[in-house]
Order: sequence, then C-alpha cells, then structure tokens
Amino acid sequence: MNKAHIFRLQLLSVLLVSALTACGSGGGGGSGGSSTDIRGAESDTTQYFAEYGDLYSGKPYLIRYPVTAESVKSADTPEVYAEYGEVSSVHPFTGEPAPSGTVYYYVPENKLNSMPSPYSLTEKFTVEYGDGSRNVFTLELGTKSPDGDPLFAEQWHLKNVGQNPYSVKISPVEGIDLNVIPAWRMTDANGEHITGKGVKIAVLDTGIDFRHEDLSDRKYEPSVRASFINQDFTLTDVLYNETMLHGTKVAGIMAATAGNGKGVRGIAYDAKLTAYHKDNTNFAYLTMHDDVHTINASIAMDSSYVYSPEKEAFFEAMFENGIPFIRAAGNEYGDVSFRDGTRYPLNCVSAKADCQFNQTSSFNRGRYVIIAGALNSMGTKSSYGSTGSHLWVTGMAGEFGYNGKQNSSAAIVTTKYSHEPYEYQDLRDGKTPWRDDKDKYKDRRYYTHTMNGTSSGAPSVTGVSALILQAKPDVTVPQIRYILASTANSDTTPGWSSLEYSAVESRVTAYGGSMVTHDPGWFNNGAGLRFSNRYGFGVVNAAKAVSKALYCDEDEYCSRRSELPSDYVSTNDTPCSSDDGGRNITCSFTDFESMDNNGPVSPIIEIEDIAVNVSSLVYDDDTDSGKCIQAANAVQEGIAHANSLLQIEMKSPDGTMSLIKSVYANWDFNARAMHRERPSFSYDTDFMIYTSAFYAEHASADDSFILNIRSACPVDVDNLNRSIRVKIGGYAL
Repeated sequence: MNKAHIFRLQLLSVLLVSALTACGSGGGGGSGGSSTDIRGAESDTTQYFAEYGDLYSGKPYLIRYPVTAESVKSADTPEVYAEYGEVSSVHPFTGEPAPSGTVYYYVPENKLNSMPSPYSLTEKFTVEYGDGSRNVFTLELGTKSPDGDPLFAEQWHLKNVGQNPYSVKISPVEGIDLNVIPAWRMTDANGEHITGKGVKIAVLDTGIDFRHEDLSDRKYEPSVRASFINQDFTLTDVLYNETMLHGTKVAGIMAATAGNGKGVRGIAYDAKLTAYHKDNTNFAYLTMHDDVHTINASIAMDSSYVYSPEKEAFFEAMFENGIPFIRAAGNEYGDVSFRDGTRYPLNCVSAKADCQFNQTSSFNRGRYVIIAGALNSMGTKSSYGSTGSHLWVTGMAGEFGYNGKQNSSAAIVTTKYSHEPYEYQDLRDGKTPWRDDKDKYKDRRYYTHTMNGTSSGAPSVTGVSALILQAKPDVTVPQIRYILASTANSDTTPGWSSLEYSAVESRVTAYGGSMVTHDPGWFNNGAGLRFSNRYGFGVVNAAKAVSKALYCDEDEYCSRRSELPSDYVSTNDTPCSSDDGGRNITCSFTDFESMDNNGPVSPIIEIEDIAVNVSSLVYDDDTDSGKCIQAANAVQEGIAHANSLLQIEMKSPDGTMSLIKSVYANWDFNARAMHRERPSFSYDTDFMIYTSAFYAEHASADDSFILNIRSACPVDVDNLNRSIRVKIGGYAL
C-alpha cells in the first residue's frame, strides 16, 4: 500500500455508525493490529460507493468507509490508505470537504497509464483506527464496476492497447486512438470535466433508436418541433431495411452514456442528441443555435445533381451562427458510386488513385463544411476513404471487421439496436465469434463491432468538437476549424509514423505517357501546417484540441478567428491562357478586392479558405476529339471520359502546390448540362471547388495564385475566362 497518500478523516456520526453496523460493515477489532477482509463477510460492495466517480476522467469517487463501535467510543480519527489511487478528505478539484464518514478517491493520470490494465482496477482500501486495528476492503473500478461500461475495453478508437476481442486477423496497433482520456480529465470554467456536458448534437441521418439502453438518457427535444425530428421507427421498419440503424450507430460513437453499467461510452458522453431525418429535414431548423450546437452528417451526396445554392445558404447561416457542420468524406476511394457507375472510367483502380472527385456536391464544398476522413486501427487511411484537397481532418473509422480472412481488421464498437439480435436480421454482426461468445452475449447483444466508413470518421470528429464546445462555449466555427487543424496528428507526430506515405504516381497514356502525380503526399504549407490530400491536416487529437480550446484566447491565430472572415475576390481580366488549344491552361489570379466594400484589400490577408469558380469550365465543341465529344447530359459517357482525364492544380504565393482534382478521379460536372437542367445555373453562377492546403498562409492584393489545368480533351478557354476567379475568405492583418 502507498502510505504517501494518507489523510486524516472525520468520524462518522453515531447515526451513520449505527446504520453501517446494522448492514454488517463492522471491521476487525482488538488492539493487536489485526486485519479483517470484509469481502468474505459482505458480498455487496455497493454500500461503499457514496457517489460514483469515473476511473478514466478522474472524476473522484466518494467512498464511504467502515467504522467500529470502539473507534467511535474512543473518538479516534481513522487513517485511510489506497494501494493505487489517491484518497483525500477534500475534493481534489474543487477543495470541497468530503461529508462525514466519506473520503474522495481518484486515480491520477500517470498512475492510470502505469496500471496493468487501463480498463479495470481492483483497489484495496485499508482503514486504520487509533487502537491499531484495521479494516480492509476492495472495490472493483472501471469496466468491472457496478457503474462501468463493460464494452469500453473493446473501443480501440478511445483507448488502443492492441486489444482484439473481435477475432480479426490484424490486431489494432497500440496508441492509435483519439487520445480522449486526457481530454476528459481537463475541466471547464465551471470546474466540470470535459465530457460534452451542455452540448447539443444534431444527428442528420436515418434516425436514432432512443429506446436503446445507452442512448435513452441522451435525447433532447428542440424548442421547435417537426415530423422529421426524433422520428421513431419500429422493428418492422428494421426488418424491411436494416440501414435504419445507421443513425443509432453514429449516435453511440459520439455520445453513448458512460457510467451506467451498460455497453459502451461515447466520446462526448454527456452531450445531448437530437435526430433529424436525412430525407426530409428542413435545413432551416438546423441553423438555430439555441437548438443545435453542432451537426453530424454521416451521409453521402456526391453527385452534382445535388448542387443546391439553397442548401449552401443554410450552411452559411450555420457558419455565421457558430454551428459546425461536420460531414463524412465518402467511401469511394477505389470505386465509383454515381447513379450510373458503369459509364465511369476505372483507370483510378490500376493507378491506385482516388476514383472520385468529391467536390461535386453542395454538401462537400466550402468553408461551411468540415470534411472528415477515415483512419483504421493500424494507423493508416481506411481502404475505402475518399480523399481530396477539401479534406480537413481524419477521424477513427476502422476497416470492415471480422470476415474470417487474413486481411480482416477491426471496425468500431458502438450502439446498434434495442431489440435482441434474433428479432431481426442482425446483418454483419450475426454469426461472428464476437456475437456468438456466450459469456459476452448479454453485454454485446444491443451493440455492433462492424461499424465503419467515413460514417464513423465524422462522428469521431463531431464528438471531439463537442468537447471543444464545452471547453469554450462561445467558440466560432473558424476557431473550431483552427483548433482541429493545428492539433491533429500528422506523419511527423511522435508515434504516428504509420501516417507516412509516398506520392502516388503513374504514367498516363492520354498525356503522352508522361508521369503524373495523383497524390503528392504530405507537405508543409506556408503557415507551417502539415497537410495531405489523404488525411487533411491529420488525425484528430482530443486532448490537444481541448487544451487548445481552453487557451484559445491566448493564441493569436485562434483569437483572431473569434470573428468571421471577410471575402476577397480576384478581379484581373482574362486570367487564363493556353498555347495548345486548351489542353494545357495556365491561369493567374491577382488584383484582389474586398467583396464587402468593393475596394482594395488590406496589405496582408490571412487565408481562412480559398476556392476557384469553375462554372464556366466546358470542353471545346469545335474540336474533333473522339470520345471527348460534348455529352447530352451529365451522366453520359462523353463527359465522364473527358472529366476523368482532367487535372487541376493551384500554387499559392508562398509556393505551396495543391492538387485539387487528380486525373482519373471521376467527376460528373458539366456546365452546359447543368444549365439545361437548372435554368438558374449560368456561367456566372458560383460553382466553387476548394483546397484546404493554403490555410493560414498570407497573401496580398497583388500576389498571384496560379492555376494549372491539364486536359486530354480541349477546354474552351474563352468560355472559361467568362467567370473563372479565385475567392478568398480571410482576415486582414
């Protein structure tokens, strides 16, 4: 036992002594220093918990210790020892005295990290009385505690020690996790642990099963009600379509209840949840800050047919109202998921490049959307995760879970459904060793171990954002973007070398067999931030993010973003030219003016976001280009072929080169077809594609941003010059 942590404690009142004696909690008597282990005499140890704490967050337990009639009679003051943790007569964080007959107990983080198991602890308490007698009792803490979360030890994304209860062939790699436990141990301005308390998360998805044992306490009702909010579904609905459970799985990752003796725990386990159905939600309801603090959208809308300026206006309102909209990047890295995928070239597969350009959707573009990628339990990009210059950060997502094959590795353990698995199909989890383990069935029956996709990566980021929101309730969306980007783990972070990867290149026949880069790999931008199209600014780190949020006002970049950025636009005429009929085009954008006052910009702009308008990008009708003929509509073979052979790169004044659209990445955008289908769309309409790579760099009004377009199918340069321009959101310095 550790006698360095001894505290003198007050005696229980006579009434409390009587009560404890009546329930058989008396200790060893005599003056010879004898010891009595009360576990043999009393099997119910819950009597010692006056108030439950949390082993992981460091929230202290309030332990009720046993006394004897002799100790009361002699009015001595017992001394209490703990073998592993700390005991104190005052609250370790607030300084509040413990009630009579109790002691505060917690395990410091350094001791938690040195324990044989980070998930459970058998703590031995010794009470020593003035007459030399002792009383010894033990308590199970953590996952074995009456208030523990029995599946927490299986949630590698929260704490990865290389555990493998899933029977996958490739075990998780120790240390590849969200680093969330240290975040829970931090406290906000009110002295509350950072657990998402007071934060409202809107889940834009398929609905949430709020009958679930780990989600029933998380539900809140917005002030304005509608049929698409907290919409219920039945067992019959699930039998017909098990994808109805998608939103429930997402919800558990973010905010499953902790310390209830059931299942799992969420990243922000004290946050509240409301379900907005993805198919019929009025987005105006998501712009009200009193009802929504952050939004998770683990849903896919990747076609330009969901181009919607109306939705973009709602996203802008969310942005201005301080509501981050966090969106899954997509799962099409080696696949094409457009409505008619058979028409799209698959050169990307052989080139080991991303198969889809994911900025075709209004859900995917702009400063208003935080795009989240996917990481697996080995510390590399999930095989399916879409990439791109618009990616912001990466969350934990895993692979496909158990499949009995050599390449199987872990997915995410989270909430699934409040019904027994045999009542519905229980697809994917059914008949796996994890589900069939009879000793674990009771704990696992309402849960899944096969949740994956960027649908899991996004709630990882949203959960961490909820922690940020508690740490700094007045945080703006630009501040959240900065906090996530500046604290993420990159390939140069100690312990994260798994993120390293080489540039992806191949020879492109359509470019004369020249070597072309599909992904440049990691690089430092002009602001010193590490970035890649595969991971964005890196993998979210909860502890670093919360710490940055707590001290945001002391960080010049963070404090500057307490205000929203201003907009600036390039104004030079005919920025684009080509010497070979539109196959290689160079555009130079300069003469930036403020869009707020139509005047010149301040000497220096710090970039928050940057985009190029491509609404006038069309191919030359007058050129005989074989398969590059202008298609009749955006899903026909001609435009698919032409766009797949298009590459777009941009260079900042600081010399940072960003690959915005890679050759072989399929894209169904066609300005002429868009205009036919939506007459309101013209060549002067904003259709912005973004890069995150220049974030926080500096530029002046006269600096030039250089755009290079390479295409096997000639582009109409004259038409391109009609409206192409660069737009910067930034801060005047």
